Amino acid sequence: MEILEKIKEISAPIAQSLDLQIYKIYFANESQGKTLHIELTKEGGVDLQSITEFTQIINPKLDELSELDYKYVLDVSSPGAERFVEVSELPNLIDQFVEITDNKQAILGTLVNVSDDAITIKHFVKGKPTKTKMLRSEIKSVQLRIKF
Repeated sequence: MEILEKIKEISAPIAQSLDLQIYKIYFANESQGKTLHIELTKEGGVDLQSITEFTQIINPKLDELSELDYKYVLDVSSPGAERFVEVSELPNLIDQFVEITDNKQAILGTLVNVSDDAITIKHFVKGKPTKTKMLRSEIKSVQLRIKF
């Protein structure tokens, strides 16, 4: 089993017990050496208390892994409010404010429908509400946005 899979296997039940979800786990080579990033999400947003509790529980469990026999820095965080997401995550983003870019345009609006081959986003054009359908196969990027 790959080390990241093992870390996820250990992390998932801990996250679940704190009403968190694992968003992403990855290693990055940074100036201070290897960093193990664990990104958490939670409906309504992740707070510092949740990150602290998760870190306090996961840290000793990671120390027990024989595969992690090298120095690394553990970074537990949220992926950010305006993070990029995969097209495969679109069904989970209904009613979310997003910016979706395809081959022709970038549209900032509320995702209202997702099907196997297309999405519909509600937005404004010259002050008038409109809905635009975009083919999922042509989507280049999806970014969560904060609506002010």
